Amino acid sequence: MPKTKTTKQPDHPASEVYFPLKPRMRIGARAVGWLMATFALIGVITIWSSAAATKPLATVQAEAMKPNRSSVFKFYDSRAIDKVAVVMFGNSAIEAPNVELAEEAVQVSIRARGQQCLGAPQMQLKLNGKAVGMATVGSTGYQDYTISTKIPPGKHKIEIGFINDYYSWQRRCDRNLVVDQVVVKAAVIAAPVPGLPQNPPPTDSDGDGVPDSSDNCPNQPGPLSNQGCPVPAAATGVQAKSAASFIDSIGVNTHIGYATYPYNDTAKVKDSLQKLGIRNFRDGDYVNDPKVQAKFKTLFDAGAKSTIITSLDNLDQQIALIKSYPKGSVAAVEGINEPDCFTAKQRSDWAQAAQEHQKNMWNKLNSDPALSHIDVLGTSFCRAATYKTMGDLSAHFEYNNFHPYPGGNPPEANLDYNLNLAKQFDGGKPFYATETGYNNAIYNPWGHLPASTRAAGIYMPRLLLNNFNKGIKRSFIYELVDQRPINNWSLTFDPEANFGLLRYDFSEKPAASAIRRLTTLLGDTNTSFSPGKLDYSISGDTANLQQMLLQKSNGTFYLALWRTDTVWDPRRRVELPLANKPVSVSFKGQSKSVKAYNLNTGDTPITSSQTADLPLSLGAEVQILEIK
Repeated sequence: MPKTKTTKQPDHPASEVYFPLKPRMRIGARAVGWLMATFALIGVITIWSSAAATKPLATVQAEAMKPNRSSVFKFYDSRAIDKVAVVMFGNSAIEAPNVELAEEAVQVSIRARGQQCLGAPQMQLKLNGKAVGMATVGSTGYQDYTISTKIPPGKHKIEIGFINDYYSWQRRCDRNLVVDQVVVKAAVIAAPVPGLPQNPPPTDSDGDGVPDSSDNCPNQPGPLSNQGCPVPAAATGVQAKSAASFIDSIGVNTHIGYATYPYNDTAKVKDSLQKLGIRNFRDGDYVNDPKVQAKFKTLFDAGAKSTIITSLDNLDQQIALIKSYPKGSVAAVEGINEPDCFTAKQRSDWAQAAQEHQKNMWNKLNSDPALSHIDVLGTSFCRAATYKTMGDLSAHFEYNNFHPYPGGNPPEANLDYNLNLAKQFDGGKPFYATETGYNNAIYNPWGHLPASTRAAGIYMPRLLLNNFNKGIKRSFIYELVDQRPINNWSLTFDPEANFGLLRYDFSEKPAASAIRRLTTLLGDTNTSFSPGKLDYSISGDTANLQQMLLQKSNGTFYLALWRTDTVWDPRRRVELPLANKPVSVSFKGQSKSVKAYNLNTGDTPITSSQTADLPLSLGAEVQILEIK
């Protein structure tokens, strides 16, 4: 298979995994070159973790370690820290015989990745010839595997072994281990910073029975019918929000610069955005790629707007490129994408570099009147601890920028936690959520936990409605289309192949169908329209009930209703049943023309009537009432 390349993206860099046929003899230089020509690109799995209370004592690059078998090779690897790594094709080991430690160590961190074949590689750590720990290398992208063990000061021999080699000719798969770096660490006495909880407990600060996750006034008791806010004596109904502004809040991540299908098919990307009713896309700057810039202009001509991710290099060129696009086509520009996960792997001064870049970007954009219409976004992070590391940069952005992935859970589950975490350092600025969403690799145990396509279809419209109700100006779903075709591996284990709203062939998943129905119902472009009020109330079983009232510029009201019920267990990978319960919507004795739609069951109304009181069976799926 020839070697192929994909243009790197600033949010998810390209990566490589090997699938060579296993040699059963000593391999010469020519054969090594042939093996390296079989490398294929499949993507990086993002690993979330909190900062550990340790410090490095000794660092050894794998290529500097001594191999014990002829099946161990050094090779060029663009993802390795020094661009060189070691691959073990058979049961073998590499050793560093004289690692000097000035104080006691408590753990060894090994940066490695595995080629999977009916199971993951098993990596063994030996200290002075004695086995002290094991790790299952289940990721095809580099990850740090930490083994805790006490090592006294002095010189030691450290050995990393591959102990479960396997090869299947019939399946054309080969289990191998790739090692990049070994770091020996000592303990640091410091208070640990808590990481992101999977399921923060719901809170109700004002005790009014409306959870803070859906309460617009969490410190003032008020009825559910007014989103938890007190109703003024003179109020004549519930205040609606602008349907056009909600539609404009929906965005999607793309990788237009990928040189391979599906993102190289610009016509299908454009058609898909239009069919889904999504007008905003987020992507890199591609400052040195005129072909991708031309693709952007094709999307701009179709009415799409972009949010541009900047990079550390060539800021002046990036700004000049943004100015060259039609005015209004670039809606927002943001700082470095997750530097604590990506830039930190290339440079130790990543935090200072990201801070300086944010300040320079802000100053340059704000000093140019031709760019004054563009929203300036802050830097996004992938770790909770980074907010304290970076501090308050709110003087250098208009909108805070965060990535509140639900991790397979209901979208309401941890949004408040993420908002409150970022608000400590945002100076009171409003928010963009430039990445969020669900992957459907249902057996993937790493990073973002998955959701079934059914669950993602139910959760996705709830995510968009809930984010908008919380004041988030724009939420970008990660991502438009699956990056790779479906096979047994990618369907079950590869999240990067399963984040798409659309499948690899551009067919709709349930989440895409739900969003298309949502934007079709609420489609409006008049964002300057001032919505009015609707006098209604909801009775019956209102447990976990959420609602949002929207109005189009033609005067039609749309009431979105759903419950925050869970329909999927991301840890057990089990579908959970719907639990619909009765409610009744009353229009204060005035008969209304009402059509009710279920976003997950079809394009036509589930009921239609002239009524003052509308009974509904309501559960986790979003139902929208069109009220005239």
